[in-house]
Amino acid sequence: MSRERRMHYRLRYPEDSRPAAWIDGVERELSEVSARGARFVDPTPTLRPGTTCVVELRLASQPAYIFEGAVVLRLDDGELVVWLPEEIDSAVILREQRRLIRRARRITDPAAMNALRTWPPQGTEVVDE
Repeated sequence: MSRERRMHYRLRYPEDSRPAAWIDGVERELSEVSARGARFVDPTPTLRPGTTCVVELRLASQPAYIFEGAVVLRLDDGELVVWLPEEIDSAVILREQRRLIRRARRITDPAAMNALRTWPPQGTEVVDE
């Protein structure tokens, strides 16, 4: 049995909802965020573990966060894991989570929703064989 070592809740972003993020001025996709860390998609990493960097996150629910002195912890299968020197408020992470849930629940096509509610679809006949 493995022991859980995380100290903070992590929020994973779907590929189509990832916020803007930069490490040392280079734009990267933010795949996860927690109060004290972030995970970025980086298929060809130029930074190595132990390197300090400047991280800028632009979360939808908050103005830009800029972290100077962030430290690259490790590289995991094309992702870069970074420790943040200052904590992101848990309320901000919860707002981001709620925004993602609302976005996932949104149905943009009313005709598709009506088709789900009515059977048989309007304009068709049900024929007993």
